Amino acid sequence: AYSAAGSNNFADRRWKMSAFDILSMKPTRKWPDLSRAKATWVVLKNILFSKRVKDLLWNRFNLTRKPVYRDFRVQSDFSGYSIGVHPDSPKKILTMMFYVPLDANNVYNFGTCLHTPAQYKARDVKHNGKAVCLKKFMFASNSGYSFVVNKRSYHSVDTVTKSSGVRQTILVNW
Repeated sequence: AYSAAGSNNFADRRWKMSAFDILSMKPTRKWPDLSRAKATWVVLKNILFSKRVKDLLWNRFNLTRKPVYRDFRVQSDFSGYSIGVHPDSPKKILTMMFYVPLDANNVYNFGTCLHTPAQYKARDVKHNGKAVCLKKFMFASNSGYSFVVNKRSYHSVDTVTKSSGVRQTILVNW
């Protein structure tokens, strides 16, 4: 399988919502202040998908493919969530993630791991594809990462423990 993300054994421990869905929502009693939230998401969408940002990213990563797909969502990973070593779907060109920590206690625990092809081959398929991590991004305020998606862009997320809280992120894909 090209991507383990779609067959994640712990999908019930991840809450995710498309920002595009938030933008199309109508106010409800459960979210009476939706218009303020929408205003924030509109600004973020307009920045992230602006021609200027796209051109900067495409030039930085020397990309030539035209995007036919966009994904922009907020995610919360709860206790027990993990995702083994996998590359993203080939329909994606670029993955970008922003970290939204609730506190400074999980700077290392919640970061995304990058893996080599050898680490991918040696992953423990009986335990959600766990493997040694080549590089782990720091899960810190005002930080994130981006990478070009290909069949060798292997990455993973370690298990979120109950004591460590919730891993909150904003994911953007083209």
